[in-house]
Amino acid sequence: MRFLIVLLILITLSLTACQSHQNHNENRETAHAHTDAAKAVDNEVPVVEAKYQEENTETMTEDAAAEEPTTEASVPETIEEAPKAIVEKEADPIPELTEKSITIPTTKADEQTTTNHRTSGLAKATVDKKTVEFGTLIEGEKFNHKFKVTNTGKEELLIENVKTSCGCTAANYSFMPVPPGESTYIEIEFDSKDKFGSQRKNITVTTNGYPRNFKLVLTGEVMTQKQYDERQRRLKELGITE
Repeated sequence: MRFLIVLLILITLSLTACQSHQNHNENRETAHAHTDAAKAVDNEVPVVEAKYQEENTETMTEDAAAEEPTTEASVPETIEEAPKAIVEKEADPIPELTEKSITIPTTKADEQTTTNHRTSGLAKATVDKKTVEFGTLIEGEKFNHKFKVTNTGKEELLIENVKTSCGCTAANYSFMPVPPGESTYIEIEFDSKDKFGSQRKNITVTTNGYPRNFKLVLTGEVMTQKQYDERQRRLKELGITE
């Protein structure tokens, strides 16, 4: 009886060992198969990628060739048509003439006519002499002059302001309107005190007419008494009388 039990145990262990050895061999074969499949895939990937890149490159080349516009120069059929084709290609379009594109030259006479037309309905100040020379003054003397201003316009002339260039020159004028054709006076007094040498005094007049502003000028020379006496002596020696 014990012998049978031992025999069964041995048979069971033997079967178990055989089964385990068989499973182990199957696992090894499966592992080798997976390894071979992975190697095959690795070898096929570069080939597939190269083939894909080649196909993609061919497709892009075909698309670029299809999209690129083809410009073919038109060749004239005959020799007589060649000059005509060149003219049609190189000729610039003729610009359309408009009123703004036409410039008419103007002359000074035209400008003066335009100015006269624009100011014909205004008052106009006309001065008989805008620059006056007072000659030679001995330092301390005064010089007075009246500038005559005539209204040659069609409206009343009003002298709004008279401004001198320094405190040595004073102005006196009327604030009353001057009717067309009438005249008024601007009186200027120059005081030569503490002045020496050549003198030039500007007086700016502002009116309600045309011109709006204009200038009056006083020029001359101021000497000391000694300089004046010496000058007179030399002139007398030369026989020259002022």
